[in-house]
Amino acid sequence: MQIVESIADIETSLNSIGLSIEDFAGIEARDPAFLADLRNELDARTTAPTATFQAAAFSTMTVGRKDLQPQWLAYAAAVAQTNAARDPDARDIGSETAYMYLSHYVDLKSGVDPTTLAVDALSNRSDYYSAWITDDDRMVYDSFLRISRYTRMADDLRQAGTALVGLAESGSAVLSDVRQGVSDGAARVRVGVSGANLASSGDALATTVPRTIRLFNNADDPAALIDAVESNIAQETDQALAEAASDIVLTVAFLVAGGAGGFLLPAAIAVLSVDAAMIKDMIDGAAIAGLRYTINGRYSGRMMRYYGW
Repeated sequence: MQIVESIADIETSLNSIGLSIEDFAGIEARDPAFLADLRNELDARTTAPTATFQAAAFSTMTVGRKDLQPQWLAYAAAVAQTNAARDPDARDIGSETAYMYLSHYVDLKSGVDPTTLAVDALSNRSDYYSAWITDDDRMVYDSFLRISRYTRMADDLRQAGTALVGLAESGSAVLSDVRQGVSDGAARVRVGVSGANLASSGDALATTVPRTIRLFNNADDPAALIDAVESNIAQETDQALAEAASDIVLTVAFLVAGGAGGFLLPAAIAVLSVDAAMIKDMIDGAAIAGLRYTINGRYSGRMMRYYGW
């Protein structure tokens, strides 16, 4: 799903100014009429046409494990959905997403680097059959995910999988609207961040987010909301930066409060959680060694499922 990559794009842009999508978890859902008026008001106040709510292509160039995680998460959710329809032993879709993430990108033999492979390379490959996990795999993965530093990652992957599969099953019109909205929002945030010198104001911006959330949740007039958010941020920076920053934070608030909110936050938090748990100390850890020790024994069960034996 390109939506996950767009979410990661938003997160990267926000990180560069000291913010995160997770900071906006307190945003409440708003009715479509209010959001449409807010969108129009934001566009009307934006002078650079490239920064309005217009779609921009998201680059899929990837350079490493962190960059690939959005694609991996999206594929894990998709293959979990496929497997759930053919495997009577499949558990809930969130758990299956976590299992598929592990089977495709973590539970690998020594020397295999998933960053050099296509996202689906191991699904049906004869030495892995990663899309055909069995209860033996699930038991091993459950033990792995009970390790304290991975428990949050496990929960976040489950929630993201549930949200993403729910989105995929919501119908083509809803999926298209959400995908377009998040893509447009990613373009707007990226342009706003690149066009303003906000990097040095990150700490100041972070302190304004809780009040921005309160203003957003209680607003009736989009124009008045924008003015109030600008004034709030200007107290910590200056007016010129406040105008750029308010557009960025209100764009994120717009996405969280609308149809994308149910999918944006779980997916973003899962990507962050996987990064925190896996990048730092997991790749060569003892837990991975444990997975590698048992993979050959579990392989035969996957092969039997693949061939229908």
